[in-house]
Amino acid sequence: MPHTGRTHALHGPSTSPWASSGPRMVEGRTPDAMRYDRLRDTRARPQPPIDSMPFLIIHESGHPNRLFELPAPRITIGRAPTCELVLANVSVSREHAVLESLPSGSAEVMSLASHNPVLVNDAPVNDSKVLEHGGSMRLGKFKLTWLHEDHLDSFRTHQLSEMPRFSRLDSKDSQATYALSGALQKKLLKVEALREFGAFTAPDGTVYTLGTDPIAVGPDDAIPCASRWGRRTAAVVEWAGSSHEVKLTGMFAKMTVNGETVASKALNPSDLVSINGTEFTYAEVRKKRS
Repeated sequence: MPHTGRTHALHGPSTSPWASSGPRMVEGRTPDAMRYDRLRDTRARPQPPIDSMPFLIIHESGHPNRLFELPAPRITIGRAPTCELVLANVSVSREHAVLESLPSGSAEVMSLASHNPVLVNDAPVNDSKVLEHGGSMRLGKFKLTWLHEDHLDSFRTHQLSEMPRFSRLDSKDSQATYALSGALQKKLLKVEALREFGAFTAPDGTVYTLGTDPIAVGPDDAIPCASRWGRRTAAVVEWAGSSHEVKLTGMFAKMTVNGETVASKALNPSDLVSINGTEFTYAEVRKKRS
C-alpha cells in the first residue's frame, strides 16, 4: 500500500520537526512489525510538545559520533530504506526497533526483531523498555545515545553544534556537509546564551550574573536578600543543563516564582523570583562594553 508523509534519514534534514506520525502500512513488513502496528493502535498516548527537540548520538566503530534529530515523535529504526533512521549494516534487521519520544523527555524502545534483540543499557528488550536521557540502546554494531534538549550539558552544547549530522553516504558524497537544522541550532544558541549571560536583576537595577557554579542567596551571601529568622543562606542558584535552577535551602526561608510558592524551580527567562520578599528577574543580561 502506498504511503505519504514519510521523512527519510538518508536524504537530508526534514522540513518540519515532527511531521505526520500516525500509523501506516508498508509493503514487505515483517510479522514482528505488523504485531507492533496492532499493539500501537491500542496504546494511544499524549504526544510530546511540538517544539521539544530529542535527538540521538550515533556511535559506530571507525566513525566520529554523529547527530540525528528525530523527524517525528515515533520513528522506525532498521536497515530498510523505508525506516526513518536507516542503519545500513547487515548486523541490523530491516525493521529492528521503534523509538517513541514520551512527554516526560524519556523514550520508549520497542523491539521489532524477535531473533535480533535490541539492548537498552546492555539489557535485552523483550517487548518494550523506557530509555532515559543519557541512556543507550544497541542495534547490531551501532550504539545510540538518547538525549533531550532539557539536559544538553550531558554532551557539551558546543560539541553538539559542531557534531556532524548522521547520514549514510555513498563514497562519492563523503565530503558533503550536513548542517544542523535551524530549530536545533537556535535552541543550542539560546542555551549557550543563558549559561553565559543568565542573571538575576534586582529592582534597583543591580545585575548578578549567575554562571555555572552554585551561587548562594542570603543576607550575607553573593546575592543579598532580606533575612527571615536568622541570616543563613536562603537559596542556591545553579546551572541545570538548559537554564538555571533555584533551590530553597534555609529552614525558615520563603521563595516564590511568579507568585507560586516553590522549594525548587527550573527558571525561564522573565521569571520573577522572590526570596524572603526580595525580588529578582531572571533573564539574559549582556553588559554593555565601556
